[in-house]
Amino acid sequence: MTEEPIERPTPGPQSDEMPPPRRREEPRIFTIWVHVGYTVLILSTIAWIVYLEYFLD
Repeated sequence: MTEEPIERPTPGPQSDEMPPPRRREEPRIFTIWVHVGYTVLILSTIAWIVYLEYFLD
């Protein structure tokens, strides 16, 4: 049983006519809100660990 090789498309030359794909822009407030949220989450987790280790005797 011989298997036939799989034909894969060969990449063609890059066309200079097509502009590069645009990045999806997200609202600035959304980006800031997400970073603030994760910062609060990480700091509160660290504070909780410190509380459990040193103040809960």
